[in-house]
Amino acid sequence: MIGIKNSIRYLAKSAPFRKGKASALAVAKMVHRISSSGTDYAEWPPIVVNSLPKSGTHLLLQVILGLPRYSTYDDFIATTPSLTMHRRSDAVLARKIARLAPGEVCGAHLYYSDRIAEALQQRGVISLFVCRDPRDVFWSEMQYLLTMNRWHRAGRYARRIRDSSDRFNFFLYGKQRLSTIAFEWPNFADRIKPYLGWLEDSETYTCRYEGFQSPVRLMNTVEALATHLRASIPIIGKHDQAGIVNGLLEAIRPEDSHTFRSGKKHEWRTKLTQSQISALEEEVAFLLPRLAS
Repeated sequence: MIGIKNSIRYLAKSAPFRKGKASALAVAKMVHRISSSGTDYAEWPPIVVNSLPKSGTHLLLQVILGLPRYSTYDDFIATTPSLTMHRRSDAVLARKIARLAPGEVCGAHLYYSDRIAEALQQRGVISLFVCRDPRDVFWSEMQYLLTMNRWHRAGRYARRIRDSSDRFNFFLYGKQRLSTIAFEWPNFADRIKPYLGWLEDSETYTCRYEGFQSPVRLMNTVEALATHLRASIPIIGKHDQAGIVNGLLEAIRPEDSHTFRSGKKHEWRTKLTQSQISALEEEVAFLLPRLAS
């Protein structure tokens, strides 16, 4: 019985299953959206949980889905979709944002641009952004793509690299060292930089992944998030603070995420060689003041 349950859980986390489910939900979303009014959007605006990849996207999605009357259609908006790793235009992304429904919680990996920020505002979206120490992002991304995601184009490429030092260089330096890469894969710092504008966007609320990693910090992070959501969303503002906080906390189940790894903070310090650590820290030095906690 345990084996059957584990098989079902694995299947439910697989990319083909999730993408098939998302296609079915797209119909329900369309019906909901076209039957909604401007008042519905004002009272019950969509929420976009945006992030650097491997920074806690699905953790924050779980938290937000603890809000009453909010749900997901398993949609995800990415500037560079993982299957192709080719960059979408701002016009394409803006159309996807315009199709968000009232009460929808949608995950995203969206580069910052004025056009995308404007599209979110025009749709009345509650914009949330989660970030993380870039050194932990690097290590988590490398392990996730090598061992967990069979469909990500960069992961498929990396798994064909036999030498561990060459694999490290692929993740850190991208096309700088491997001119044969035929998809969007710059060096690691340049994969991070397009997201930094969200930290300065006045309409975006920023959380840090590290804020969810100890009981005290978790409570402080969720309390502050609940205060922001109650002030920003009329239908949530009708609920008391304690009820919202409890709902957000009870929704956290990281092991249910298809991207969850049980890696620890700063695991890279014990897993990488000293020369690799030096190369990584040199690459992300200018990012640390803004992203490291």
